Amino acid sequence: MHIKWFFLSLLLPLALFAERTPLFTPPPKWEIADPRTLSPRVQIGFLTKGKKGFCPSLNLSSEPVDLSLDQYVAIVMNLHAKKGTCRDLGPMKVQGGMGRLIQLETTSNFGPLRLMQFITVWEGKAYALTACARREDFGSYTATFEKAFRSLQLVDNLTDLLDEKRRKALELSEVRVIAAWQKCTSGVESHAKDRAFQKAWKPHEKMVVTQFSDLGAHFQLLLLRQLEEKITQ
Repeated sequence: MHIKWFFLSLLLPLALFAERTPLFTPPPKWEIADPRTLSPRVQIGFLTKGKKGFCPSLNLSSEPVDLSLDQYVAIVMNLHAKKGTCRDLGPMKVQGGMGRLIQLETTSNFGPLRLMQFITVWEGKAYALTACARREDFGSYTATFEKAFRSLQLVDNLTDLLDEKRRKALELSEVRVIAAWQKCTSGVESHAKDRAFQKAWKPHEKMVVTQFSDLGAHFQLLLLRQLEEKITQ
């Protein structure tokens, strides 16, 4: 993870943190997709690292709905059917509850593509976790995609997933960053402001990367994004 995560995260919608937070664990070492390249409904995306040509990907999208899961899946499949061959693969249980798995075959400039999508409706919102790869490569990623699907859940508070030791360490580090930010809003010259903030931010980012890697890059990014929200309120 690099400092660019912080600035890219500024582009993520603040609404992510106004309610329970959707969370999944992407494959290790996958890169975060630039939020500017994602559609408005997509909250976050990840790509395979260092791949040339078409990169296998995972992205999480959501939208408010007043529909049952069956009704929503029927609408989605009807839309997908206009783009290619669509199949309902049946129910799937993930960490946060039940949903449905569908598969779409379509074409692109890179050749035939296969998309697999876990869809669920929780608390008045439809969530879709979508995996995509070239059809010829999809089989080698099936287990990877399924593991990511099964990790999807809604959390009330990200820090609830931490043990007391790590939670206290995080809180202490965040206090330092917030204090540095508050100093930056004083009448100090701009270069000094940046140095003061970076002196607190970089160790915090390093701590999030090293101490919370077991919870995945999505969790790490959301932690950084929540801190950004705190210091800019």
